[in-house]
Amino acid sequence: MKKLLLTLPLLAASSLPAQAVNVETFLANNCSSCHGSEVYTRENRRVKNMEQLEVQMHRCNSAIGVKMDMATEHAVMDYLNKHYYHFKE
Repeated sequence: MKKLLLTLPLLAASSLPAQAVNVETFLANNCSSCHGSEVYTRENRRVKNMEQLEVQMHRCNSAIGVKMDMATEHAVMDYLNKHYYHFKE
């Protein structure tokens, strides 16, 4: 029972709605440990559309072990698209 009580705050924090996530802070604290913003702007980037961005988000999510929920992933994707990729939706 004690273990369950200790994990409840962690579960609640990991399921916060996307509005509660500051995407810039999230990127700085999680994504920048592997790469800088050049990965979004280089000419030979792998991600060429929103579908590929979603696949890459799943890869990164698994690699860093943050276990983002889908709402957070989409908030990050929207931010990256707005500030770097500029894909048509």
